[in-house]
Amino acid sequence: MGAVLTCALALALYLTTLSPTVLWGDDAELQRRAVLLEWNPGPRDHPLYILWAHLFTLLPVEDAAFRVNLCSAVGGAVGVALAYVLLRRLDASVLTAGLGAGALAVSHAYWMHSVRAEVYTTFLCLFAGFLLAGVRWLEESRPAALGLAAFLLGLGAAVHPLALTALPALAVLWLHAPGRRPAVMGAAGLLAGLGATLALHRLGGAGAGWGAHLTATLAGMMGAVPGLPVRALLAAGFALYQFPLSLPAAWLGWRALRWERRPAAWFLALAWVGDVIFALLFPAPDGYVFFLPAYFITALCIGSGMERLLRRWKHPVRLAAGALLAPVLLYLLLPLSLNALGWNPLGLRQLPYRDGNWFHLWPAKTAYWGPRQYGEEVLASLPADAVVLADHTLRQNLLYFQQVEGRRPDVLVVEIYSGQDRQVPFIAGILGRRPVFLAALDRYLDAEVTQLYCVRPAGLLYQVTPREGADAGCP
Repeated sequence: MGAVLTCALALALYLTTLSPTVLWGDDAELQRRAVLLEWNPGPRDHPLYILWAHLFTLLPVEDAAFRVNLCSAVGGAVGVALAYVLLRRLDASVLTAGLGAGALAVSHAYWMHSVRAEVYTTFLCLFAGFLLAGVRWLEESRPAALGLAAFLLGLGAAVHPLALTALPALAVLWLHAPGRRPAVMGAAGLLAGLGATLALHRLGGAGAGWGAHLTATLAGMMGAVPGLPVRALLAAGFALYQFPLSLPAAWLGWRALRWERRPAAWFLALAWVGDVIFALLFPAPDGYVFFLPAYFITALCIGSGMERLLRRWKHPVRLAAGALLAPVLLYLLLPLSLNALGWNPLGLRQLPYRDGNWFHLWPAKTAYWGPRQYGEEVLASLPADAVVLADHTLRQNLLYFQQVEGRRPDVLVVEIYSGQDRQVPFIAGILGRRPVFLAALDRYLDAEVTQLYCVRPAGLLYQVTPREGADAGCP
């Protein structure tokens, strides 16, 4: 009953703060691909998520993009319920299990990805199932639990490669087999492979691409080693932002689990360490999101720590305020303060109808219609057969309107990143035959473009024209 109530409360939070429509970048791409049931073999794809989210697009509610967002909300609520069940399994009371699950529910990254079209809450449901089955196997030695843990982790790899960071933890479960029974260990390996069948689709017809991606990833991780101290400090800041007052309880909870449930504690610790090492070394602009499995385990330790605190300090209301209310106040006050001071310390990108501080620091996306307003206005303003040079964030928004809603198929939206010496040749080859526009004049645009061509504001875009005479009329 407690798990059902926890799930219902989390779902109510996420539905109340759910993004109502299409978004930007990866979110818009996943919304479009889920509707069209489209995925491509390769290491960056998420085939199981696409299949799962597509089922939500068949619901007769709101627009298609909203339905994909709804998939994340449901996944987030189920993940919170599984955290509650795990904590009860680890001997937390109903109250402290609810506090630990609640701390996860309102943690910034988890909340924000529960109200947007992203793969992470779906992945975390499978990851939580893996942890739950793993703990049961360690404490009861039931072969079915080991098989389920292996299957769920393999299935998780079909949603996101982050599942691979838990392979050392899976190895611990595998080696825990009493007497190293070959049948049990072999069955677990078979089930892991079965669960990963959809993940293997990544290799279909793209073996060379997978190898190149793996090589580039490893090279990037090795190149990130010198910057590890800075990234570690940022990671500590991210963790404090998720759990501003309850984080110390995680250490208390880990110590208690280590003494009272040693095998389970080390299993959870290994899964946590595997994720943190990868997240620290993987070079990505939004790398904070790769800490989500570690945040999930941290919330479990917080719930366990709250149980110990409550035994010594009889103030459940204060514990609840620290775990649930303090984060929400922080998320609200920080962007308010930064905007009042005119600061953007993280260099968060500003877009039309999107304030960088609010979008990234405040997880709720209630009534967030900016991306739809942007896409509709841009496509309505363009002349026939126009070409728009846009980065991934803006291009995916426009592609959603074109391919899902059938708007302006005559417009060509092109993504060419800066620094590749390809933007100027592309513009030179098409200018004069089709109207050319730029989506933004920021770091995604080569400086040579504005030096060689006349670039004028045109609504939400910038039109590119040849320079004439002594640059007459050209800013």
